[in-house]
Amino acid sequence: LHVRSRRQRQMCIRDRLNMGKPGAFGSRYSNFILQEADFYLSVGTRLPYMVTGYNSKDYARKAKVKIMVDIDKFELNEENKVKIDCKINLDLTNFVKIFDKVSKKMNIEKNWYKAISYWKNKYPTVKKEYFNEIPLTEKYRPSKLSECVLPLRISKKLEKWKQKQPNHLIFYGNAGVGKTSTAIALAKELAPDDYIIVNASKDNDDNFINNYVSKVMRGISLYGQKRIIILDESDRLTENAQTSLRRPLEEFSHLCSIIFTFNYDDKVIEPIKSRCLEFDFNLDDNEKDEVKRTLTKRLKTIVKKEKKDLSKREFDLIVNSKFPDMRRCLNELEVY
Repeated sequence: LHVRSRRQRQMCIRDRLNMGKPGAFGSRYSNFILQEADFYLSVGTRLPYMVTGYNSKDYARKAKVKIMVDIDKFELNEENKVKIDCKINLDLTNFVKIFDKVSKKMNIEKNWYKAISYWKNKYPTVKKEYFNEIPLTEKYRPSKLSECVLPLRISKKLEKWKQKQPNHLIFYGNAGVGKTSTAIALAKELAPDDYIIVNASKDNDDNFINNYVSKVMRGISLYGQKRIIILDESDRLTENAQTSLRRPLEEFSHLCSIIFTFNYDDKVIEPIKSRCLEFDFNLDDNEKDEVKRTLTKRLKTIVKKEKKDLSKREFDLIVNSKFPDMRRCLNELEVY
């Protein structure tokens, strides 16, 4: 069973049949299980290349039956390189009610439980000894806008934007000023189960935009909110790729919000700018003291929580030398 959202996967976490996340960015044991399964059920997932891999014909290759369930008829009728034996156009709530009754009659062999346990234990995503070793940069990554270290000119506007999400967004500025962290914090706060981060420095051509991003944009969220797509490091998006986004940005603005992050605003073509609300994350001289106070306060809280042993002089040195880059400040704290 392949479910789409993080919340759905979290609900399955204690289930001995939970197989984690398959695909190019998934865990090794999940892919072993997927390829050995004799029955495959896809619920609300579009089966993009990052899940199926580029050799789609071998996806779930031992499955005797492959079923795909989606509320969107368009997605079901899309030409898919994965051969689907049965396509079901149904709301997830109704499908789960039906499947719940059917699944109770399913006979799952004990050997399958043993195989799943074997692969999960042999190929863990993270070894047990590393569970508690989370870098400070990840441990204290903001999960909502109020936790971001921003000047008032940005935070006030974004607080208003959150209410209706009327525009797509462009965040630009030097490296380390909080563009990506702010984008992820907004996504976690507004669409915790339905946001996607695309590394646009790698997936940057018009084929990827047309074959993946545009399709995700037009999909209806199962959670009753706008989906958020973050195109990170969009400086590398080709001009053709940006041009390909013009119509989808208008046509699907009621279904999703796009957040672009750029280091330089001159890398953005004018048609994209005209469809987005722009934010310059570089600090003005009159904003530096204000933001520095916020960063210092947040850093002191982290130092206290982590019981870091450093003097006032060492603390001030970190703040003064690494400001306004919170990530670099936290990296320095790792060695204390």
